[in-house]
Amino acid sequence: MKGLTAVVVLAVLLGVSLEGCVGSGMGYGFASSKLQIQQRRVDRLRNSIDGLRSKVEVAHSNRDMDSINQLDKRLLILDVPNCDEGSVRCGLSEQCMSDLLFCDGVQDCNNNYDEESCSNVPITGSFWAGDLYRARCGFVENSHLRLFITGHNHKYYFGSRIGITASFVVKYPRGSGMHTDSYNMVGQYSFGKQELDIDAPHNEFELRCTTIRSDSWMSCEIVQMTGGNSCGHAHLVIQP
Repeated sequence: MKGLTAVVVLAVLLGVSLEGCVGSGMGYGFASSKLQIQQRRVDRLRNSIDGLRSKVEVAHSNRDMDSINQLDKRLLILDVPNCDEGSVRCGLSEQCMSDLLFCDGVQDCNNNYDEESCSNVPITGSFWAGDLYRARCGFVENSHLRLFITGHNHKYYFGSRIGITASFVVKYPRGSGMHTDSYNMVGQYSFGKQELDIDAPHNEFELRCTTIRSDSWMSCEIVQMTGGNSCGHAHLVIQP
């Protein structure tokens, strides 16, 4: 912006200088020569401005939308939640809406946020990995976790939720080697809450993950089904 201002000021000064030369009674030949010089300078300035305009247009067309989305998510987190239980904010607006009304084909948020947040679900075939910390309930600290999303089950009449099946693998040291536990998980993803909630067989535990902070990693917690105690936390990052 400062560069453009300098260009405009320079062009104005050149115009004033030219006007002074012509109006001072100098000969036509000298004035004509000065006019040609000034015209060439103005042409160069015009080309510079056109070049700047092109760069701005390219910058707009090449915007990193992933980075912009990440920034929006961070701004949303910074604001203190002001919605009742069962409701979520309509993006960065102050309006609250029931999470059950998201992605049902009907605009409920004034800014249409409830119908624009319907594609961030962990996709079938995606693979997420990370390490467990603050482990309790028999889980081992620094266990390596792997989550494979194996299937979706989307009911057209219940758009706010999508059924999820997944394979959850916990690998940890035991004795002189490594031991692996595998679980076939079943649960759902909430578009409004941006939350994955899947249960292990026989109600051993549930895995709760939120994607509200990022589309490339999830903040997860293992929770006991009986008692609701926290059994550990992990950041699961999507793998290539």
